[in-house]
Amino acid sequence: MANIVNTTGEYLDRQRVEIENLMPWEVGFPARADHLMMMQGGYCVDGGKYIYLPDKDVYQYKKGKFKITVEELIQQISSGNRGFVGIDGEGKHACFRINDLELYKTVFDLPDAKELPVQLTQEAIENLFKITTAKKFREELEKLVVTDSEKKAFAYFTVYHPKLKELPLVILKNVENYTGINIYDVDQSE
Repeated sequence: MANIVNTTGEYLDRQRVEIENLMPWEVGFPARADHLMMMQGGYCVDGGKYIYLPDKDVYQYKKGKFKITVEELIQQISSGNRGFVGIDGEGKHACFRINDLELYKTVFDLPDAKELPVQLTQEAIENLFKITTAKKFREELEKLVVTDSEKKAFAYFTVYHPKLKELPLVILKNVENYTGINIYDVDQSE
C-alpha cells in the first residue's frame, strides 16, 4: 500500500493515528494489516490476528483512545468494518471515531467533507442533556442514537452521568422508552 497524500499533509502507512472507542465496553475486531506493531492503547491476541480496544473509564465518563497505523485504518474501512464505517459507509453512527477531520476526509475519500459524521461522542451526549424540553430532546435523541449498540451505550452513559439526579424525569423517561432499558434497574455497584 502506498503512502496517502492529501492537500494538507502526507499520511504514512505505518504512521499511528488516534482513534476513539465511543462504546463503554471493550471492542475487538480481526486485524487486517500484515504487521503486529500497529497500535498503542489496545492489545493484540492470537498472534496479532485480533485487536481489542478497551474502554477508558466509563465510571468517570471517559472513552478510550488508541492508536493504529493508517494502513490498518484503511484496511478496516475497505473491508467494511461497521465499527469504522458506521451505517452509511462514511462513519456515521460508527463506534470508533477519527477525531482529525483531515484524516477522516483522506481515509474515506471525502475531500469536500466539512465536518465529522454524527456519532455518540462525549460532546454530543453533553449537548443532548442540555435540552430541557421533552419533544426537542426526543427529536435530537433519535438523530444521535440510532443503532442498538448506541442505544445500549447511551443508556449506560445516562446511568453513569455525573449529574444523573439533576436530569428531569421526563428526559430520563424518554431515554428509557427510546433505548428500551430501565436505567434505574442497572446495577451501579460495579
